[in-house]
Amino acid sequence: MSNDSKQQHSATSGEGNDHNQPSASAETGGAGPHGRSIEVKVRFGEKYGVVVAKGADIIASIKVRSLAALELSTDAAVDYVLREGDREVEDEAQTLHQFLGGHEHHHVEFHLKKRHHAITYFVDDVKQTTTEHNLTIRAILEHAGFAPAEKYTLASIAPHEDYGDDYDRLVHIHEEQHFKATLKVPALVTIYVDDKEFQIAPGTHTVVEVKNLGGVPLADQLQQEKDGGLIKLDQNGSMTICGNERFVSFAATGGSS
Repeated sequence: MSNDSKQQHSATSGEGNDHNQPSASAETGGAGPHGRSIEVKVRFGEKYGVVVAKGADIIASIKVRSLAALELSTDAAVDYVLREGDREVEDEAQTLHQFLGGHEHHHVEFHLKKRHHAITYFVDDVKQTTTEHNLTIRAILEHAGFAPAEKYTLASIAPHEDYGDDYDRLVHIHEEQHFKATLKVPALVTIYVDDKEFQIAPGTHTVVEVKNLGGVPLADQLQQEKDGGLIKLDQNGSMTICGNERFVSFAATGGSS
């Protein structure tokens, strides 16, 4: 039996789906580890194929031949990645000999894995991408610039679903899925201006805002009641409103309004 016949037989005489494996022509000859033939077994799920390579062969070329041996489209080579054990082939431009650390091998086994593709989705019509099939509500919001996430709620437009503020919930991301982020409207709190109740959102507000809310003339002075006394406020400044604050206004002449 000729060398070519022997090598064709080795490429099609394995276990599993061996009778379906196309043969690969052998590359023989040459001195040294770069020129010797190396049997490369490639597994993909339950299938495997065998190709014969040399140490000087580029990994990318070996991957394409492996796809052919597994009856997979060689046009989709970019969609796959080779692994040896726990080690992924990151540089496919290196030679097989380089990947094997310069050591001489007579055979090597790779696993062919489907590469994770980037999924495109949208948050408020702005394109986002991820290689993860599942993301938390927090991750969707913050990756899109809505941070901190606690200030927003999230909903899926299509398919329609309101996720609310369950920030640790995992969401399965669909290709071209659209999400809508909504700024939370904080619950209003009560403040008092000249003993009258007013509703206002908690947070930072200017003294002018409180004057306008309470109907206090801008020329008048506004002070805050606290611990039985009055705190003088910067009339052009701001303050933090938490609720139940009390303010008193005085006319510009100094008399009580």
